[in-house]
Amino acid sequence: MKTAIFAAAIGLASFAAPAVIAADYEVQMLSRDSEGRLMQFEPAFLQIEPGDTVTFVPTDPSHNSESIADVIPDSAEGWKGRINEEITVTLTEPGLYAYKC
Repeated sequence: MKTAIFAAAIGLASFAAPAVIAADYEVQMLSRDSEGRLMQFEPAFLQIEPGDTVTFVPTDPSHNSESIADVIPDSAEGWKGRINEEITVTLTEPGLYAYKC
């Protein structure tokens, strides 16, 4: 299976910002995306805030989501979903997160 890479950038929270309710995002794990590209995450990129969650949905069979250890913030916790199972990840540390199938 080809490796699909997806990145989510998390902005730095402002100390003076009012409290905001965390957002929930859904990413489809696909064998072929809406443009016909093989082995993709859709959407391919998200810009989120610390505390937001991302749910990876195995829309097509034989997919998972797994963080790439060297391409997430040093203090962030990685994840590894199982094949054909939905996984929800809460991203708490600012920075760039890359992951693959």
